[in-house]
Amino acid sequence: AALAVGPAAFATPASSHSCTQELASWINAHGGRVDLGAATVAGLRGLVAQSNSAVGDVLLEVPLECVLSTAGDGAPLPAEPPPWTASLPWNVQLALSALERERDEHWRPFLQSWPAESPALPLLLEPEALSAAQDDAFEADADAACFWLHEQYLEACDAAEAAGLDAPAEPAFRRALQLVWSRCLRLRAGPHGTRRLLVPMVDLANHDGVAPAALFAFSAAGRRGACVRLYAARPLE
Repeated sequence: AALAVGPAAFATPASSHSCTQELASWINAHGGRVDLGAATVAGLRGLVAQSNSAVGDVLLEVPLECVLSTAGDGAPLPAEPPPWTASLPWNVQLALSALERERDEHWRPFLQSWPAESPALPLLLEPEALSAAQDDAFEADADAACFWLHEQYLEACDAAEAAGLDAPAEPAFRRALQLVWSRCLRLRAGPHGTRRLLVPMVDLANHDGVAPAALFAFSAAGRRGACVRLYAARPLE
């Protein structure tokens, strides 16, 4: 997949992105490596290279133990959704997996790097804003997505009750699902099969399908084995 990564000259002071610094330290502590930082350019937060990089250089390496994953038919991954979510759609499973891990100290640096507010997706728009778009199909799609989200919350509540667990509050569920929609990536993960993943740091990158600066891929050659890597797709100076 094609991502945008800025040159080091765009970097902002480290103190403005302390949460990202903690996230990078967490990845490094688990055997990964990070040669990226966060920056805000024209009001948009993204990733910047910390040093000059040539095509093919590894900008980021995230061990699979630091990645949230959907379930799959291949070899298991360390952080798949809890079994009680198996009957639910993949994106709901991934959202519930993230919510369950909020109580786990291991995942705190990753999950706290997410924004407190839900992303500005169409289904969050007020009816007046949807009408202003003057697109009946767009308005109908947004209505359908909002209905689907509420329906999935009720399904999740039933699944949690059947497992003897408490369901998350609906606002937390909605936020988690919207973050999954905006941040997950689809990846062929070698013996693990094709998965949808939430990968720390990678989820901060902006997409660029015209002149990408970086590409992500699965690798079996990480410092601690299998990982997700972000490679420079062009020189970054």
